[in-house]
Amino acid sequence: EMKKFIFSIIAMLTMFVGVANADNNATNELSNYKMNVNVEKLAEFLNVNDDMKSELGITMNVFMGSMYNASQERDKDVRSRMVYNAVEHNLKFMHSVLTKEQMKKYRMVLNATLANRGILDDITR
Repeated sequence: EMKKFIFSIIAMLTMFVGVANADNNATNELSNYKMNVNVEKLAEFLNVNDDMKSELGITMNVFMGSMYNASQERDKDVRSRMVYNAVEHNLKFMHSVLTKEQMKKYRMVLNATLANRGILDDITR
């Protein structure tokens, strides 16, 4: 049971985290903000029903759009606010869709994704 859970987390992290590029120029840095979430796998990981899956898809599409918009912003302070707002908006909607346990799993994956992409600093500063 625990093994299955660990493998699920690893699968989610690999799904969320793109291949890290060692080249640290501005273009690559900004590409970290472009999210491409596999909603089917996320729904499976969170064990949501069909109604919740639909809501999850809509919410994630809005989030991916907001993060894409942030990826286009060159001003770091403006981008940081955009990311913060996108994450807050996403968590607010997810909280209304997911159960407490699902939300806990989602937050863990989202935090790991943002941290691995170097985005978490934008939210916490």
